[in-house]
Amino acid sequence: MSEEPEDPTVSKSEKSDFKRARESTKGEHKPQEHTLPTWLTSRTWQVNLLLVVISLVIVSLLVLLLLQPASAASKQVINLIQIVISWPVVIVLALFLLYKPISRFLESLGQNFQTVKISVLQFALEVSRPSAKKFTPDWLDTSAGVDLRLTAADDIVSGMLSLFEQFKDNEMLDYALIDIGDGKKWLTSRLFIFAIMLERMRGLRRLVFVQTTPDAYQRFLGTASPLEVRWKLAMLYPWLELAYTQALPSGYFSPLSIRSVSGAVDPLRAQSIVQAFLKDPSIQLGSKPTQDDRNWEEITRPNKPPFWEHADWIDRAWIYKQEDVIHRKTFCKSSPNDSPTEQTKAILKGNGTFVALVDEEKQFEDLVDRYNLLEKVVTNLRKELDDKP
Repeated sequence: MSEEPEDPTVSKSEKSDFKRARESTKGEHKPQEHTLPTWLTSRTWQVNLLLVVISLVIVSLLVLLLLQPASAASKQVINLIQIVISWPVVIVLALFLLYKPISRFLESLGQNFQTVKISVLQFALEVSRPSAKKFTPDWLDTSAGVDLRLTAADDIVSGMLSLFEQFKDNEMLDYALIDIGDGKKWLTSRLFIFAIMLERMRGLRRLVFVQTTPDAYQRFLGTASPLEVRWKLAMLYPWLELAYTQALPSGYFSPLSIRSVSGAVDPLRAQSIVQAFLKDPSIQLGSKPTQDDRNWEEITRPNKPPFWEHADWIDRAWIYKQEDVIHRKTFCKSSPNDSPTEQTKAILKGNGTFVALVDEEKQFEDLVDRYNLLEKVVTNLRKELDDKP
């Protein structure tokens, strides 16, 4: 398209004035933008709209009430409209319109509650560790050179009563260590009879199996209930339970012979039961057994002939085979750098009633009553919540 010829009669200054005037009027022909009413754009428009809706609903209900017939069916219809339509509409609109304010309020409330919850739990977890009560029986009579774990029945004499006196205290104890050493310290028959007697005499609740070797001291192997150990051994070695039953004297269950709720008896009676159990020919023999039974172990003793016991040696391999009753994972590693709160949380995450504390080398340090610890945490938590306004 060709350009229009310039008018020679128009001066340059007139041209520039005309150009400026045309540019200044360009924006005047743009379509005007439509804006919402102020009552809708203000910060309270949701409230105003809600009031309008509520007003319309109320007016509608009044009209319906004025125009309704006097029949009972019409009244039921009006009531149905009020219940099913009116209030649900008002509630839904209110929640929709006030969604953001309600969300902000609940979010701030949740943050405040989370802060309070964390502070309360931290206080509750700061409790002293409830160590279980340990029983350390003296199996060895140094004066007579007799070890109850390896002694022949004939060597248990009246002079050894002091070894059984330690069983008569009325204080209930939680656990005892069973150190299997090099695998030639404990026989299954001795574990059976002493698991029964320790539970009855001192209310023992747990056996902690450890192993001391030249390379490690009391390395943790597992924990078990004395009662479960007894019945597991009775399953593996049926003659044990039969011998124990026959070792019980007549009148044993008379009221005068029982001294505690766990079934404790007089130390002299306890000694006679152990001695009768070991003397049973199905448990111990003074000569090599003639029957073909691999479960007989020869026990040597200084300055005396050997004897044979119907049992197996307890070593680490034997412990690992009894994983259904001897629990190897009921431990928690402790560190001197851990705070009380960290230790408490680690123990509570464990399993079972008792949790063993071990060091980095799995050396046994302590046994903690997990349920007792949980009760202390709950007591602290209740106290902290009661103090909160």
